[in-house]
Amino acid sequence: MLNLLQTGQKSLHNIWMLGDSARSKTKRLTASGLVTDRPCLLLECGGSYVTESEYISPTSHYDRYSLWSDESDIYDGDTGTYGSTQVSSDVWSSFIELSLADSVLCSGVRFYATFVSNLINEIDLEYWDGSGWVGIYTGAYLDGVGVTKSIVPVVNIDTVQVRFYNDFFAPISVAFFELDFIRRKVLDVTIYDGFDNTGEAKHRIVLSSTGNDFKRFKQPVYFANGLYAEFVESVGECFIRYKELGQP
Repeated sequence: MLNLLQTGQKSLHNIWMLGDSARSKTKRLTASGLVTDRPCLLLECGGSYVTESEYISPTSHYDRYSLWSDESDIYDGDTGTYGSTQVSSDVWSSFIELSLADSVLCSGVRFYATFVSNLINEIDLEYWDGSGWVGIYTGAYLDGVGVTKSIVPVVNIDTVQVRFYNDFFAPISVAFFELDFIRRKVLDVTIYDGFDNTGEAKHRIVLSSTGNDFKRFKQPVYFANGLYAEFVESVGECFIRYKELGQP
């Protein structure tokens, strides 16, 4: 029994010595690629991510009370067209819901709409969290230019609803030009045993905000068929420290 324990400890010690060897290599990647085509030990890996976002237009709408017109112009990518509704005096308009086909990690919304200080002078923005509506922003905004309102912390959502307030003593129409979801890109890297992503997935790095993720393995991870890193999106940087086996 003692000999078996000593043999196991010696094997583990040899792995550590091999893994901590000064002959290890480090590779930095910003896109999917083959790290090595040789058997190796994965010693350390991590990611570094700088926040990136993109604007995504809704793909559908829901006009609950059929009081809006030209609703699809709110998400046609053209700030020269608009959806509209007539708002009675001193009240909020009806909501218009704007949705995506699939949920995204969202950090805010951007919108364009008419604003006149003593007429249409407030917007109310909310998102659906799966069980209820959550406020994003209620208040004044700039007339006819892109206005961004943040969602903190970021959330996975697919629907927002919007309405406008008429502060005038008579009914008036609002022109709602455009709305976009702001999708937060994510550093998402999977490390596979092999030449491509058909091998066994052995580690994953996911970062959705500015910062770093680092892991030093207590016991090096063995890759029999090479090591391949796959990025879901080319954002941020992944670094991998490894030791090729059978090398002098």
